[in-house]
Amino acid sequence: MRISLGDVSLWFDVSGPSVIPQGDTTVEHPVLVAVHGGPGLDHISMKSALAPLADDFQILYPDLRGHGRSDYSSPVLILAGEDDPICPLPVVEELASRLPAETTRLVRLPGARHTIFRDRPDLAFPAVRKRYAEELETLVS
Repeated sequence: MRISLGDVSLWFDVSGPSVIPQGDTTVEHPVLVAVHGGPGLDHISMKSALAPLADDFQILYPDLRGHGRSDYSSPVLILAGEDDPICPLPVVEELASRLPAETTRLVRLPGARHTIFRDRPDLAFPAVRKRYAEELETLVS
């Protein structure tokens, strides 16, 4: 299913009924909103794991903006430390490759580990400002 929210269209899926019969009336099930991780992931990554809860809850699985079947309308900046032991560069490059090339920019930071803003502020902060210069200009004017 799809819902339009301003300038973006989000995809979502639902498991479990919102209302169940109880005697002569109906009762609403509690709603769980299952938010996936990322980047590059969507709701499918957790739908089967949460399926057993659908008997007791209605579960809403949105694909976040720029993920899965939702719109990719925002520019994406991925900063990667070339010496990052937690998110190695090949892993980050693979994740970046799953995002649309026209809106995604990957910046590799030499000499940076996982704490990129602490390790290489001289490269990280200018990269953010450069990538989002147009949006910053709109906010200031």
